[in-house]
Amino acid sequence: MTPTPEIALRILDTGTRPAAAVEGAELLHCPALQVAWLDIDAGALRARLSAPHLVIFYSARAAEAVIAQHILSPNNARDHHLVAVGPMTAELIASALGVPVSVPAEHHFESLKELLEAVEARDIIAFGLLDKERDLSALAERRGVAFHPVPVYESVPDVAALRAALVEHRPHWVTLTSSRGAEALHEAMLAVPDLEPRPRLAAIGERTAERLRDLGLPVDLIAPSPDRDLLVEAILQDPT
Repeated sequence: MTPTPEIALRILDTGTRPAAAVEGAELLHCPALQVAWLDIDAGALRARLSAPHLVIFYSARAAEAVIAQHILSPNNARDHHLVAVGPMTAELIASALGVPVSVPAEHHFESLKELLEAVEARDIIAFGLLDKERDLSALAERRGVAFHPVPVYESVPDVAALRAALVEHRPHWVTLTSSRGAEALHEAMLAVPDLEPRPRLAAIGERTAERLRDLGLPVDLIAPSPDRDLLVEAILQDPT
């Protein structure tokens, strides 16, 4: 089945948050991964942050956890240099805490390290996802500061929901925004081997695309930059 004037283009968006609505397509949201919050010692973290730090947020979810538990507040956030890995996370933090937030020039780990090398050396505390390998210990040691990674949530694959969405909606496209999301989709598609039509797959970046290929899944499109709205826009502009 292909889109026609009578059949709208259906895009299954598997990101944690819904992408912005678009004209010209039916955007269906089914997160490949569900968020599970971890228990963290907010009091101990507030005590640690009584001294100025470089505070890194690897995702909007990490920022939400820190803000919700008042680990940082508008009163003490200005004592630190805050860094977010992307502009949307930076906007969330700046809006909640009323302080400027630095963002790396490029959306990848090496660009983050370049930013950290260029700013004043301070102890580093980094909030993010459990088991996400972003080790800054070598950089911290070279600069003579401490590095404290703090996982605040984990992501749990929701294969059953993905499988149900594939069968019910028969999407023309599926967007993938992480390697773990790619793995969840692969497992869901194995459970419906006779699914027709087979959806085309759009990856948010090269790493996600590489994981899809490793799993034996075709990559039909890669976003021009790692932004979910741009990924959906690229699908709409795809001539095929």
